[in-house]
Amino acid sequence: MATGGGDWIVSLDGDFSAALGKGDSTALGDWRKMGATMAFFRKRRAWREWTLIGPLAVISDFAGDNEFLAGEVLNLASRRNLLYRVVDKARVSPSDLAGARAVLYVDKELPPAALLDRLAGFDKTGGLLIAPAPVAAKFAGPAVTGPVEGYDVRAFGKGRVAAPKKEWDDPFLLAADAHILMSRRYDPVRVFNAASLYVSCRDRGPNAVVQIVNFARRESAQPVSVALARSYAQARFHTLEADPAPLKPVPAGQGVEFHLPPFSLYAAIELGGAK
Repeated sequence: MATGGGDWIVSLDGDFSAALGKGDSTALGDWRKMGATMAFFRKRRAWREWTLIGPLAVISDFAGDNEFLAGEVLNLASRRNLLYRVVDKARVSPSDLAGARAVLYVDKELPPAALLDRLAGFDKTGGLLIAPAPVAAKFAGPAVTGPVEGYDVRAFGKGRVAAPKKEWDDPFLLAADAHILMSRRYDPVRVFNAASLYVSCRDRGPNAVVQIVNFARRESAQPVSVALARSYAQARFHTLEADPAPLKPVPAGQGVEFHLPPFSLYAAIELGGAK
């Protein structure tokens, strides 16, 4: 059984469809929750048009011999709440790198000439390129001290190029290394007590939304706090179960911090009036 959800299609397995047909109370209750969830996101569909914030751009073809490492790096970066943008190396545009602090080029193969030129421009203006040694060799410069052992770090223009001394084979370590090389001070969002949480952030002008998915499928055992690098004048807390409610900001450094009420599967902080 499949049914339209406005912008998506929900496909139900045979057992669930049969239970619905028989009027099973548990199945009917779950169906109502699914409908309410679709209505929740349909009402807030404008969020999807906002710009995805990610200080790290991950570039790959995500295919063939590169599929496992590149794909797992994305998964494990999410577990670290390292916000990133996914960039297909076959069609990299200037906007893909605009505002990024670092680029992680995952593939073993050299980038095409046009992409090499674009990466050189990014690096020369102050960016960080993390790439395999054969790629990094195209950006020769004087050696500088790096924050991670096992990397050769060199200056290039106003930026840096970091290459592993040994070939990458562990996506968990690669995600961690990329985060440290870029530096956590560039994290636009930091989450505390977030062992099972996935976080994303989008913005448009003075407005932003931080969305949180709890993969533990139960309320967090410890209070969750979210710290933002920017400060905002207003904040509302959204969950699937309750109406939006004001959220009190707590000044923290140059930004702001929020102590979140308990939530189960999903929560969002809708922000306005960026300072």
